[in-house]
Amino acid sequence: MPNPYLEFTDAVGLARVTCLVPILNGWTPDVEPIGPSAVTLGGGVTYLFPFRTDYTVKFTLPYISALEMTEVLRLKNWLLNGGTITVFTGDLAARLYTCRLRPGTIPQLTQDPQEMEFALSLELLNTVAAPLVASWQGAGLILTPITDYAALGGAFIRATPAAYMTGP
Repeated sequence: MPNPYLEFTDAVGLARVTCLVPILNGWTPDVEPIGPSAVTLGGGVTYLFPFRTDYTVKFTLPYISALEMTEVLRLKNWLLNGGTITVFTGDLAARLYTCRLRPGTIPQLTQDPQEMEFALSLELLNTVAAPLVASWQGAGLILTPITDYAALGGAFIRATPAAYMTGP
């Protein structure tokens, strides 16, 4: 099973940002009915007048190297301008979703100064009215902070900070 990836086509062309580990960190689906609501004074019961239901997910794409930053910044710009992306979960069912940025959110790019790598945190909205589910359970993955990702079939081996400072 290939690793998860995010794919989009902007004015520059097709781009893909691939996750270097076999799961998307913190994959958390959610549902949010959109519409006005009111609470009755007597019974305290909430009534909602739904116009639509948003199915969302938040997750983090970890271990992004500086070499991939061009594509990641293109991805962030594309999402902020209303573009859609394809999310391949890489889960047991090989699920694909077409998503856009969840309204009111901004993609967050952070750096781990010790490992000199980046992480991209996203909150996305499914373009169709369906939950964004993914399951890696039972895939035989035991991930720990010191996992050897190459042993999982990937080509990723984390460089040490000393390797960045001394170069190849």
